Amino acid sequence: MKAYFIMRKDLNMTPAKLAVQVGHGTQYIMRNSMKDDLDEWETLNDSRKIVCEISSEEKLNNLYEFLKDKLQVNKIIDSGYTEFNEPTFTGISFLLTIDDAEVFKKLKRLQLYKGN
Repeated sequence: MKAYFIMRKDLNMTPAKLAVQVGHGTQYIMRNSMKDDLDEWETLNDSRKIVCEISSEEKLNNLYEFLKDKLQVNKIIDSGYTEFNEPTFTGISFLLTIDDAEVFKKLKRLQLYKGN
């Protein structure tokens, strides 16, 4: 089982901002996922976390809409106090708890987040 964080590349977040947004995504996973899924993720001693990039808010919204009926997916929204002037949809986070070929196909197209 893996935790995924799909973050917007077009926002050009600083490394610190990206780290904080992924931290928020981790909190949402811990708060919103099923207890059995969290227990399995933590006890396998292989609690992987994968950060991928997506090129735009539109593509992120499309992915969110696709995933939300299949698993517990969390929107990560920055409050807009530092790098952004308003609340900003920066990414999504989720535990991949299902074995679904369609989901794997979509996720396989994403690249690991490489930074600016």
